Amino acid sequence: MPIKLKDLFIICESVEKIIQWCFSLGLILDLSGEKILEIDSEKIGGENVIVEIDESKFGKRKYHKGRRVEGQWVFGGIERDSKKSFFASVENRTKETLLKLIKDNIKPGTTIISDCWKAYDCLGSEGFEHLKVNHSVNFVDPETGAHTNTIESTWRALKKSLPKYGTVKSLYDTYFSQYCVRKKYIIGSEDPFLAFINLIKKVYNPEKQKQALITTETITVSVPQPASKKPRVLNEITNTLNSSLDDFQA
Repeated sequence: MPIKLKDLFIICESVEKIIQWCFSLGLILDLSGEKILEIDSEKIGGENVIVEIDESKFGKRKYHKGRRVEGQWVFGGIERDSKKSFFASVENRTKETLLKLIKDNIKPGTTIISDCWKAYDCLGSEGFEHLKVNHSVNFVDPETGAHTNTIESTWRALKKSLPKYGTVKSLYDTYFSQYCVRKKYIIGSEDPFLAFINLIKKVYNPEKQKQALITTETITVSVPQPASKKPRVLNEITNTLNSSLDDFQA
């Protein structure tokens, strides 16, 4: 019998805890967000596809006032229609740094929309269609209609997804990759747990990671649960996981 989302709610209490549980399972199998995206990587964009790019600084304002922010610069891009995205922490915002990330993550021929940061001035001669919006004048270019509202709203969502009780600068790329995996594979799925199991089946290589195979004893749930349904639901999780592991080794 398949595990239903409503049953996972009984165990995990919320979709967010379901996702956290899925990532815990992934860590047991040595499948971090970075590794998942690396194995199942694809460039975004393409002919007649719009990708918005931008940089944002993650951190806190110095002494909680003024405009100076102490933290980490992050560069990212998102397809306007599909919402496929990528993010990477960067040490600087030079042309060399950002252009490499753009070429590594965005297909040639893509229509890229950005602000007027000077590092982007070369995009038109690098195989991309390039539109700019001057945010010091307006948020939508009155002539071309270009805007970066999609990436701007994504920054807000990404920052909101970070751990509530402090972040570690060296782990920013881990936070970003987990966010991308959530958006790409899990959020919006009818059954987030099975979506993640299918993802593991897609990218997991048991021949290279035999030591990482898990047993039913490694599955633990630490949140309070009603006694009536807990055994049945846990048994269903165990059976599904064992069936998936059999597929890994087939």
